[in-house]
Amino acid sequence: MKAVIMAGGEGTRLRPIAETMPKPLVEVGGIPVLEHIFRLLLRHGITEAALTTRYLGDVIRSREGDAYTSPAGERLGLCCFEEREPLGTAGGVRQAKPFWQGSEPFLVISGDAMTDFDLTAAEEFHRVLKEGGGLLYVVPSEKHLWELKEILYDRPYINEVKQVPYEGFDEVEVRHVEEVIHLPCKEDILALFQMTPYFWNTPREGVRRLEQQETLTCRISFDIHVFRKSGNK
Repeated sequence: MKAVIMAGGEGTRLRPIAETMPKPLVEVGGIPVLEHIFRLLLRHGITEAALTTRYLGDVIRSREGDAYTSPAGERLGLCCFEEREPLGTAGGVRQAKPFWQGSEPFLVISGDAMTDFDLTAAEEFHRVLKEGGGLLYVVPSEKHLWELKEILYDRPYINEVKQVPYEGFDEVEVRHVEEVIHLPCKEDILALFQMTPYFWNTPREGVRRLEQQETLTCRISFDIHVFRKSGNK
């Protein structure tokens, strides 16, 4: 996957710092923001990037050249596309079309973005949206944690299992997963309770009953819905 880095902004909110320095080169923690972005791209396997520049673009181009090499020796190939006049977000990306055109997905990121966003996960989600992409939807089954609810509530209720349609996806399979767990002490029982939504809406009497339990054997039960992206939607 390739990346387009939008680095043409004037940085008006960073003045007077940005009067002589382009915003992407302002340092955070002793490292220019742009270099933080380069390192993020390399961590997620992206080795080619285009910079769209305008304001003080010559400073960026002369500093970065045609490649960035990380402290670990990883190389990020670079090319620049200069905006002669402000083109806006979409216009700047469109100008870099010779770099990104083709069927491969590409990433657009702001040149002043300080983030540790999981780019690999984002790319994987993009693949899910293609024809044949897979999606799992996991929901608690009707009797999930039933034994726990028998203690908490005078009238324990069955979980409502909602069938959620996903536009453009066909459900191809439902898998049921169930296991019995044994909690041997009060600490484990209360730890489980605190991880459930029942922790927030259980009457005090139910909590007192749970606190009296020395052990608890309980079933965990989930339904896994498998969806596949259809090609005609």
